[in-house]
Amino acid sequence: MSATGNFVDAREALAWGLVNHVVDHDLLLAFARRLAADIVSSDQHAVRAILATYESASRVPGAEAWDVEAAAAAAFQRHGVDPAEIERRRRALVDRGRSQV
Repeated sequence: MSATGNFVDAREALAWGLVNHVVDHDLLLAFARRLAADIVSSDQHAVRAILATYESASRVPGAEAWDVEAAAAAAFQRHGVDPAEIERRRRALVDRGRSQV
């Protein structure tokens, strides 16, 4: 697309994995609010760490992004990892995902 400038419609972008949702215009705001609620209901320390990692990794060449991610994971784990809390969060995400199907 970058080289050709060819248009890709939403359905094609979804099929290619360039987007993860296609939503009718009149449903977009409600859909975006549900996604925002899902984000807010997640562990905020983890969400912020993930987003900071994405930001940092986007500023380096591709191969170095793995190093950025590894360093971020190590830093996150240094704050202490409670296996019971991880299991609680994992279960909550699985349950939420099942309710969305």
